[in-house]
Amino acid sequence: MPNPPSWRVLLKDIIADHAQRDRIANEMGIRSITLIRWASGESNPRPHNLRQLLHTLPKKERDALAELLEEEHFELSDSLTSDPPDELEYQFIRQVFETRATRPHHLLFWTLCHQVFQHALRKLDPERIGMAITLVQGMPASSDGKIHSLRESMGMGTPPWPGDLQHQAILLGAESLAGYVVMYARAETINDLRENTTLLPAYQTEHEVSALEDSFRGIIYTLTAWGQKPI
Repeated sequence: MPNPPSWRVLLKDIIADHAQRDRIANEMGIRSITLIRWASGESNPRPHNLRQLLHTLPKKERDALAELLEEEHFELSDSLTSDPPDELEYQFIRQVFETRATRPHHLLFWTLCHQVFQHALRKLDPERIGMAITLVQGMPASSDGKIHSLRESMGMGTPPWPGDLQHQAILLGAESLAGYVVMYARAETINDLRENTTLLPAYQTEHEVSALEDSFRGIIYTLTAWGQKPI
């Protein structure tokens, strides 16, 4: 198969699959029509949009698109093929502060979570082997003033999970790993749910092999990974 003549042609091939197009758009926080306009030449993405786009793609497609962009003299200042650094990049921190300063209050929580999840997946699963991050919050207190259950409120993933995990949200109780972490106020990790010898309460969802739960200011963060990739 001949190499595509331009990055727009390659992008058009990539987003020809509707599910793939919707996944990329969701992970980037843009509309699907924006990707179509980029591919057709109707509009031009900014450099940071192109960096976001590259980070949503599997390695083979990412490398091919990056090569075409470089041939067309696009400035992509951050390295996309090297291992991600341990520290937070200044660009990400600046993006978070800009979001806090410019987004309406009713959209701020969702937007910030989306940015953090997207950044975390790029850092923790740069090769898109398979990872999901979900946010768990307490349900409203009962008449006794106590919270008796938790709920997954939103999340993002890389294949085999879909990009948006919000529609898969479930209630969680004391029998879950998240519930255990809340009750005992400490992080817990299960490296292999198929051979769980830790006696921690947990159940294995589809694709899930490893799990980590931690909490910060009453919010529970869940990391799950599949295959042979321990957390």
